[in-house]
Amino acid sequence: MRNNQFAVVLASLLLFSTLITAFLIARYTLSVRKLQTYAPSAAQVAQSRSLVQSLINDTIEYSKRNPDVIPLLQQVGLPVGNKATVPATTSAPISKPTTK
Repeated sequence: MRNNQFAVVLASLLLFSTLITAFLIARYTLSVRKLQTYAPSAAQVAQSRSLVQSLINDTIEYSKRNPDVIPLLQQVGLPVGNKATVPATTSAPISKPTTK
């Protein structure tokens, strides 16, 4: 009788393990399918990102020849090459921080 209970426990563990494995396989398969549907848009984002990065690099390079572009670059937060050649803007005075 004891051997029969041991076989039932082993069989139930095997069944439980099989069900968990089947669930994980199904979940993995669905995740891979979803990932494949996102691949074209991910490629498009990467292409757009490289295009924007190229445009930024060209604009920074152009600012070295034409310093009139530098305030626009500063306005959008892009780094400008040599800070000493940046013309002073008179639109807003820089306030000094107060110390207590």
